[in-house]
Amino acid sequence: HRPTLLAAKATAANPPTEQARQLAMTVAPTLGALFANAMFLSTLGAVLAARDAADMGSLNPIPLVAIAGNCMAWLGYSFATRDAFVFAANLPGLLLGLFYSLTAARLSASYRSVELLLLAYAAIIGVSGFSASMLGGARAQALTGAVANTFEVGVYRARLSGIEKRIATAPSVCSV
Repeated sequence: HRPTLLAAKATAANPPTEQARQLAMTVAPTLGALFANAMFLSTLGAVLAARDAADMGSLNPIPLVAIAGNCMAWLGYSFATRDAFVFAANLPGLLLGLFYSLTAARLSASYRSVELLLLAYAAIIGVSGFSASMLGGARAQALTGAVANTFEVGVYRARLSGIEKRIATAPSVCSV
């Protein structure tokens, strides 16, 4: 018990300063925004290659549209919470997601699905955003947060669908 008691006394004698707490409250969300933007940018090379080739190839259009819908939802949450970090993490993602979606709509054989999915995201955001504006306060934050989290799951589910497809079509390494 001696080391724990000494650590507790040291912490009590030197509590974290308000300045250190404020620094942590700025550094962590700033890093989160940077990582989010890096994630959205990670697809840019593949989309630019598809545009150059005028063919989507094996690039799945659904995750591209999901990026746009997800970022739309998180921007709504940033408005409801007045959170600049969430805004900074998602505005570039929305712009990239729209660029990716427009590319997919132009080059994909399933362009109607791309258009319909993008319109569905926009409709849900519009209705939930209006509803949130009528609710106000914590209820608006809860509604926009729920929509954003639901769309977030959709982004990762859409990305995983490509992996599932590759696994299903991969040649077997083991034979019985």
